[in-house]
Amino acid sequence: MVSAVGNQIKDIFSRSDRNIWLVVAFSIFAWAPLLTPVYFLNAHDAKHSVFFLVEFDQTFRDGYLWPRWAPDFAFGYGYPLFNLYAPLAFYAAELFVLVGSGFVTAVKTMYILATILAGLGTYGFVRRLFGPTAGLLAAVVYMYVPFHLVEIYVRSAYAEFVSLAIVPFVFWSFTELVAAPNRRRVALAGFAYGLLALTHHTSFFTFTPLIMAYILYLILVKVKLRLAALVKHVFYAAAAGTLGLLFAAIYLIPVLVETRDIKIEPWTRGRYKYFQHFVFFSQLVERGGGYGYAGPETLDDFSYQLGIVVYLLVIFGLIVSLKYHYPHRTTAGFFIGATLIAILLMSPVAEPLWQVIPIASLVQFP
Repeated sequence: MVSAVGNQIKDIFSRSDRNIWLVVAFSIFAWAPLLTPVYFLNAHDAKHSVFFLVEFDQTFRDGYLWPRWAPDFAFGYGYPLFNLYAPLAFYAAELFVLVGSGFVTAVKTMYILATILAGLGTYGFVRRLFGPTAGLLAAVVYMYVPFHLVEIYVRSAYAEFVSLAIVPFVFWSFTELVAAPNRRRVALAGFAYGLLALTHHTSFFTFTPLIMAYILYLILVKVKLRLAALVKHVFYAAAAGTLGLLFAAIYLIPVLVETRDIKIEPWTRGRYKYFQHFVFFSQLVERGGGYGYAGPETLDDFSYQLGIVVYLLVIFGLIVSLKYHYPHRTTAGFFIGATLIAILLMSPVAEPLWQVIPIASLVQFP
């Protein structure tokens, strides 16, 4: 599997163009504030990002190569934090701590690398579908879309932010797999999918339906109604998904089996009740924002706007796709449709659906 990933990366950079370096250059404005000596401790989970890494480092140095227990939490009684909170982002930050970096610097460094990785992954994925110019534009938009920046500077949702850098690679790897199935691409797609699960479980569970729908769409477009080809492609895609689940089993099995032994009600009551945090359509376009927390209904003190540039680019993309015949024009339509569905799922309109989803309460913030 590692060999397959290495060969794929080598293949990507052997055909590299200047747009890769443009993506890195354009990313600077998104992460440059992190180079200042101060740390934004007033961001929602900024302290947690550092405290979790401190606990991870202590447990790791004590000889537990797969940390599960945070010994200093719960007033010194300890808490099975990494049983429930995917640890991969902290493994990555721990690499910098082990070579002498401070905890805050390690977290900041990972924010920078995740921003760049998100841009490069989006560039590769969209270039695969629409060409290098569209890939460059998509990469910049993804790095600067308002909520992506909110994730760093307002929410400081460290593991979640790192997972958003992996998502484009999951879509990219499954696109390549459906286009030309083979064992190497099964390994790569499974590896990317497993990384997502090991990085942030909520992102993994919420993105999985979209990933599955996208794979099914690609297969149906490619093979149409040819039964033998359909079975072949479904088999390869299922193999990659299964491989990803097996790769992440060391984390997923304890989450599924042992969560019933954990008192999770504090995460789902009070201000964490998901039905208090639906996003109203007006909030998707309102300007401004803030650095506070999500409140009930419209009493929110930070921005949910999608961004005026995003709206303009969607309109532009629709006009262009109607005029020109791109190879994957229907794929653009798929993602526009998926975006509209996601917006509806975030809104109060979808509350009846959320009430019947078993794990909806653990999502907390639609």
